[in-house]
Amino acid sequence: MNIDNVITEIESIATNGGKLLLPNPYEPELNSDMFIDKGFGVNVGAGSSDEGFSYKQPFYMVNRELGLVFTAKIIGNPQSSAIIKQAEQSIRQQAFDLFKEIYNNTTIAKFVTSLSFSSDELIFFGGDNGYENMAFTLNVNFLIREAVTGC
Repeated sequence: MNIDNVITEIESIATNGGKLLLPNPYEPELNSDMFIDKGFGVNVGAGSSDEGFSYKQPFYMVNRELGLVFTAKIIGNPQSSAIIKQAEQSIRQQAFDLFKEIYNNTTIAKFVTSLSFSSDELIFFGGDNGYENMAFTLNVNFLIREAVTGC
């Protein structure tokens, strides 16, 4: 499936940029500490298609949401609003930088007709006050061409 090719390419871009793949990108707070700092993963969301299958076409289009999950440890005093703000800005910038790389990636362009920003979410977790680590998820909609097989 082409979705697998897209995910593999996204993970390659992220790991080449120094990220560690999270074993569980669906619940980032459950990953061990060794993955939290510089962690990255892709979670696969719902897919939909407005098209029916046709014997005349060897493919169909699927709109699929992928969550690009970034994790990081907060360096410094997590009680400081300045430290929190700096950490938030940094993780958001990393996410949107990756989005730009995905958008311009020629390998992904072979499988994806369009992509668009859907939503994002930032959560804090861990430590005595719950602000030792953070996870930022950037949800992106991909319109992916999938081959019709086995029909």
